[in-house]
Amino acid sequence: MNKRSYKGKITILMAISLLLSACSNANNAGNEEGSGHANANSVGSSAVQEERDSNINKEGLPIVKEKVSLQFVTTMSPLQKKPYADLQVVKDFEAKTNVHIDWDAVPSESYKEKKNLIFAGGSLPDAFYGINALDDADVTLYGDQGYLIPLEDLIEAYAPNIKRLFELRPEYKEGVTSSDGHIYSIPTIHEQDQLTQEDALFINKKWLDTLGLPLPATVEQFEQVLQAFKQKDPNGNNIADEIPFSFIYGGARQDGIYSMFGSFGRLDNPDHLVIENGQLVFTADKPAYREAVEYFNRLYQEGLIDPESFTQDTQVITAKGKNEGVPILGAFVGWNAANVLGPERAADYVALAPLKDSNGNQLWNKYHGSSFTRSGFSITSASKYPEVAIRWIDAQYEEEESLQWSSGPIGVNLIKNGDRYDYAPIPEGKSYGEFRHTEAPGNQSARAILRETFAKINESETNLAKIALWNFYKPYQPKEIYPLVVFDAADLERLNILKTDLYSYIDKKQAQFIVKGFTQEDWDSYVKELEKMNLNELLDIYSRYYDKSKR
Repeated sequence: MNKRSYKGKITILMAISLLLSACSNANNAGNEEGSGHANANSVGSSAVQEERDSNINKEGLPIVKEKVSLQFVTTMSPLQKKPYADLQVVKDFEAKTNVHIDWDAVPSESYKEKKNLIFAGGSLPDAFYGINALDDADVTLYGDQGYLIPLEDLIEAYAPNIKRLFELRPEYKEGVTSSDGHIYSIPTIHEQDQLTQEDALFINKKWLDTLGLPLPATVEQFEQVLQAFKQKDPNGNNIADEIPFSFIYGGARQDGIYSMFGSFGRLDNPDHLVIENGQLVFTADKPAYREAVEYFNRLYQEGLIDPESFTQDTQVITAKGKNEGVPILGAFVGWNAANVLGPERAADYVALAPLKDSNGNQLWNKYHGSSFTRSGFSITSASKYPEVAIRWIDAQYEEEESLQWSSGPIGVNLIKNGDRYDYAPIPEGKSYGEFRHTEAPGNQSARAILRETFAKINESETNLAKIALWNFYKPYQPKEIYPLVVFDAADLERLNILKTDLYSYIDKKQAQFIVKGFTQEDWDSYVKELEKMNLNELLDIYSRYYDKSKR
């Protein structure tokens, strides 16, 4: 470049700079004298903030003097029939807080797509609410990217209930603190040990008695029982309408067949990762996994598996369980029997112990449950009222409010006796799950219910039944499962990319193998494809964090 050319370019750049500066000054002068939009914006923002602050009561209720409206995105249980705005706990809470919530409540089955669209360029709400509103990856990645705001200063200034929770349970504060030192979510806490047991295998004991069959103890006996259910008309209506075995496929821990893989020597789960003898093991390319898939394929080919198991949701399987007239479900996997069958019909079903493998071993899954879930409540960068939002969720983390948002309002679902609580009688024809969600978000709510609170509640028959299931399966659960860890943003972003492709492929091939069968060549091709999809890189990340957790 010659000097004349260089000097010429410098002259042009200086002219442009001076022109921009002049325009900027002219605009500023005009704004100061006229509209007050640009230069006065910071002053205006400060004045607006002062006005907002003056509207907030820093403690007690109501939260604000003049009503404020916020928008929340949340999930909705299939058991909840009313819109959020019509639920009694929501209406009562608005009356107490003077804060109105515009609820964007999405059914659980379609929520992930909605959430992804929001972060891909949609309009951010003030907050994401509920135990399933965001997963661990969302909290870390969207916090790191600035979509979610840090909450630690807001907690210190406006949230005494949450602050007290973190003082009582410092491990929960540690669990929601990201690697950058910030807190981007208020966790959901539900301290019931029985929640580590999510799924159970139920079978129609009345049908077994009618056919003179014992409870099956092995996979071979289970197959024989299902054949009898299909062929021998156990419901006695002279119609071949019996469904021998049903479940919900694809990521549903409490309704899927993951635990049944233990009957072939190794459990499976949605992440396809287990801990054996202190070592991380990937399940979905091992001989035990293949043997289990071959077994389920045989059941499918014999017409013993409900074909809709691969497409149905909770509402569909519940409709089958509550079929009018005679029962049609022989065996199924679920959280509890009453939710699928109704309380009266559930009395005819019993839980099966894990079916024995070829060596007589019995295994059943253990999960972290919802004793601690990182997701509960996150405020976005779009919120104009973060102080109001944090005060709102803090008010819900008061003991009695958390109870009502989870179990239903006092006077409807709960009865208060001094400092103790009873569950109200369940109306005839309803399950506990249905009753729980009549006037509250129930299992989708954000909440903090500690053991000390549960000690004040006289257990319902439903909870006693769940505790019995937990005690029933506890001897068969593994001693160790993959720990709750906080991945840093870079590793988590990479994990998400790897898991999206890998797990979708695994789920697709498992369903295909069960329905259509597979050859040795098909299996070899599947395993090679896993390697091509960077399975080893995924395992390396999980292994590093597992090893770190043991130090």
